[in-house]
Amino acid sequence: LTSDQVVKVLQACGGHVTMLIARDPQGQAATAPAAPAPPDSRRPSKTIHEVPLTKKDGQSLGISIVGFNPLTNAVGVFVKHVVPGSAADQSGNIRVHDRLLALDDVSLHGMTNQEVLEVMKQTGQTVVLTLVRKKVRAPFRHKHHKVIYNKGNVNNKRI
Repeated sequence: LTSDQVVKVLQACGGHVTMLIARDPQGQAATAPAAPAPPDSRRPSKTIHEVPLTKKDGQSLGISIVGFNPLTNAVGVFVKHVVPGSAADQSGNIRVHDRLLALDDVSLHGMTNQEVLEVMKQTGQTVVLTLVRKKVRAPFRHKHHKVIYNKGNVNNKRI
């Protein structure tokens, strides 16, 4: 990973990060450390997306932002609304509750909503949004069976 990619990954981790740093005291190349333990299954996994948007003349990006995500009690810059028909909507790659990390490689970390809005206004016709999103887990499907009893006959049907 490049240092920029590492920064994006670390910013996407949220408030708790566990890192293992191993150095050889003699400066020799060391073998790779054992793989880290799997992440806590109670914490949802996240993915980073880079979404290029092309605005039409005079058009905004088409998102409204908020500095708090009530679903996760997280502070940051989050998509509150995607305007129908906007560049963000037409891309199909920006969702409500996505966390914005950067606009055209300008980090939004530590910025107020007003500062982020100013950065948004300064973007050109094409802008790349770097955002992080929780991975959506596949819904658990239950297999249901219906048991019908007719005078000694049992019929087992999958529904």
